Amino acid sequence: MTVPRTVEVNIKDTVDGQSVTPKSYSIPTSASRYIGPFPPGDYGDVLEVNVDNAELKLTAYHLG
Repeated sequence: MTVPRTVEVNIKDTVDGQSVTPKSYSIPTSASRYIGPFPPGDYGDVLEVNVDNAELKLTAYHLG
């Protein structure tokens, strides 16, 4: 990566009927990061991930 990037993960949970702000993760230049875990009760059965640039490469892991 040529500049720092951001990954956002949508949270399906609500508080008092209001949507919860997506969780953001900063990825430094030329670095990689492991993020998670993402409990289905909070994040839903399908994890929704947004990246700020197509330069990011994502790999999913299932533990357990």
